[in-house]
Amino acid sequence: MATTNNGLSEKDSVKVLVDFEVKEVLLSLKKLIKQEEAPFLVFQLDQLGINTKVRMYDMSATTYIRQVSVKSLEFKDSDGDPLCLISSSAESGAELLKVEFCKADRSGPDFCTTHKNTEQMIHVTFTSLDVMLHTEALLSAVNFLSSSLSSSSMPSAEKEVCLKTEEKMASAKSNALVSPVDSEVVDLKATMTLGAFNILVCDQTCSMADIRVKGLNSSLLIQGPQTHISARLRDIIVLDVDLKSIHKEAISIVGDEVFSFSMSLTPNATEGAGYADTSKTDGKVKLTVGCIQVVYLHKFIMSLLNFSNNFQTTKEALSTVTAQAAEKAASSVRDLAQKSFRLSMDVRVKAPLIIIPQSSTSHHALVMDLGLITVGNSFSLLSVKDCPLPAVIDNMEVLLSELKLSRTWLDSDSKKPNAELLKPVNLQLNIRRNLSATWYKKMAAVEVNGDLKPMKLELSQDDLRVMLRIVTENLGEAVGLDPCAPQQEGSLQVPATRGAPTGESEKPAGSVEGDEAVEMVKFNFNVESLQLVLYHNDPKQEAADLWHNQNLRLGELALRLMKASGKILNNGSMEVNTILTSCTLDDLRSGVDRVTSR
Repeated sequence: MATTNNGLSEKDSVKVLVDFEVKEVLLSLKKLIKQEEAPFLVFQLDQLGINTKVRMYDMSATTYIRQVSVKSLEFKDSDGDPLCLISSSAESGAELLKVEFCKADRSGPDFCTTHKNTEQMIHVTFTSLDVMLHTEALLSAVNFLSSSLSSSSMPSAEKEVCLKTEEKMASAKSNALVSPVDSEVVDLKATMTLGAFNILVCDQTCSMADIRVKGLNSSLLIQGPQTHISARLRDIIVLDVDLKSIHKEAISIVGDEVFSFSMSLTPNATEGAGYADTSKTDGKVKLTVGCIQVVYLHKFIMSLLNFSNNFQTTKEALSTVTAQAAEKAASSVRDLAQKSFRLSMDVRVKAPLIIIPQSSTSHHALVMDLGLITVGNSFSLLSVKDCPLPAVIDNMEVLLSELKLSRTWLDSDSKKPNAELLKPVNLQLNIRRNLSATWYKKMAAVEVNGDLKPMKLELSQDDLRVMLRIVTENLGEAVGLDPCAPQQEGSLQVPATRGAPTGESEKPAGSVEGDEAVEMVKFNFNVESLQLVLYHNDPKQEAADLWHNQNLRLGELALRLMKASGKILNNGSMEVNTILTSCTLDDLRSGVDRVTSR
């Protein structure tokens, strides 16, 4: 093996070495204030650096930023200093943002050992960042950005030409740069770690919410035709910073994580000989969502809505962009549906726990436990007469279990049980999707069969009183927050969505050529029973005692054996049939003489 003068082997010798650091980058934005040009926003980056090494068979590069800050000179904080909108809270000497990149040559001698058969590797580390969303400061920045964009934007025709040219060049490059595929080689491995991200929502008069996100990890792995994606979020909490409210945690997590997600895509796995193999899939998704506890205070929600209403024009601009992205996503979904894309799902969602207090200062509350949602699926084949290929059917089972409604006393010192208003409810849905619906018309595109188990609701006079007071007190607390009041707005300009090309007319989503109506959705729901039991109040019962006395029952209304079935056709018409087998009303009062209780 060849060696250099300093004794290093040729493969280990550094061909190019780049190592530099910029101590400070300062950007000051100026605008006219009182007829004079003065700075109003200052961006500052401290210790921005890069380190790069190029050797014979590999290249490594590291870019980092140690500190970042954005200050508004127009507004002051409580100490009279410029308002800090963005700041890094990383430990001294640690990097706020660090990006590591490594590219290895497949023909290198250490490719299998040192680089573990990975051609490109990217690792992004983000430690901690504090952001303040200050209404007046954001409006000032948005208006400045809007005026700058409107004065320097190029005509839309030129933009379209540029976009088309870039798309063609990108297409040409993608066709030209095709590297040989090796099943053992990882083309790209990317990981990202987020330590903490804190957001404070406020204006000149008060603070509204404190949002804290911790522990986000994600990864992307591309190996030949296969793509693997995973993500995990450990914790998120939203605090109501209103000093008068006794319910501080508006959103919190009950458990170890917010969600865990993984997806694997294997294109063309079900083509050719794999079409008839129902064990093969084009993609696999696994999703686990922890229990999110939400305390609904209407005053808090309205304060956040009023904050967002200040940027109504900006929201409309973002809606335009979102609509364009949604249309592209829908087009991709339609393409996948036409190709009979098989996606295996394993979903477990611990549905949110929603707590609705009587008011921001009351311990009385309703608790909605939306239970556990599980989704699983399998694939089957359906033989088609006079056709060499069978139709592919996706059999999906959705279970909603243990949905409950109860009344509680929100006090950490109280250990008294909740009063169960709605007994645990279970719902089972069986969904059959015709993945060959583009050519097999004898089965609807979607068939849904639902079975709702018995549902029983028990209410006392106190329960109804709390519900009504939630309407008058919880919702009434937001009366002073008028979302329709005149507000200053910031605006952003985005290109309008283009219509259909000349000579092409848009067709309704459900339209098909020909006069024959085809079933798109077929459904059938069964409800075993719906029961409502009313109770008198117990005059001897304390406010924190929530249980129902069975001797104080007033009456029961019951609807039994209800069925609803129907279908939706591709021409927009719908047929529905409903059946109610039994309806009864019983007098359950004790100590009352009567001929019959029904």
